[in-house]
Amino acid sequence: MSDTINPNGWQLDEIRRNPVVLFGHKSDEPPIGKLSGLQVVNGKLIGDVEFADAETYAFADTIFRLVKGGYLRAGSVGFVPLEWKFSTDQSRKGGVDFLKQQLLEFSVTPVPANPNALSDARSKGLIPTSHMRALETATATPRLDAARRKLAAMSRS
Repeated sequence: MSDTINPNGWQLDEIRRNPVVLFGHKSDEPPIGKLSGLQVVNGKLIGDVEFADAETYAFADTIFRLVKGGYLRAGSVGFVPLEWKFSTDQSRKGGVDFLKQQLLEFSVTPVPANPNALSDARSKGLIPTSHMRALETATATPRLDAARRKLAAMSRS
């Protein structure tokens, strides 16, 4: 989406206090699991997801089974930008470089917002090329679009 996130800029205090895992960023629904072992290692944000069991939350167990079966492979983060700048890279015109950010949640998602993830999946034969255009147009989220508008307004003021 023409943005970058500095992995060393993650602030993890809030997520450690409330380590929620959501499905599709749906914060108005119960979490499907919780995070543990969250840390940045070798420039990557990593951690473990413990899904709620079927007795506790049947939907979470369904998502767990879809992940385990390889039907769901994507994840996404919800965060608050703390320090950022617009990219000066012409190939990423309009992109934002997030330098420091507060992680609020991790979500299991059917389609990732990162088009590179889709390209990588396509190159590995995981997604038929004929489906790429439909998937690429489905990756923009209202929440991210709203955040971009807010960042643009902040930079003008």
